[in-house]
Amino acid sequence: MRRARRWCNCGGDPQQLRLGSQRILSRVDTLVDQRLDAPGVAPALKGKMGVALARCCYHRYLEIFTARPSPR
Repeated sequence: MRRARRWCNCGGDPQQLRLGSQRILSRVDTLVDQRLDAPGVAPALKGKMGVALARCCYHRYLEIFTARPSPR
């Protein structure tokens, strides 16, 4: 996250960060779905893990980027 902040503070395009994050989430979701194909694993979870991970990441993003910087 420090690099993301530094990137934005130096004039980097936040949109590029979002695109990179989407790629990573997609890869994780694909990996999890492949593992859920194993016998004995609940198929109802397939396709839901990526959404859950994206929600967690988004909430963390909001915590970090909407918080006021602490005085040093």
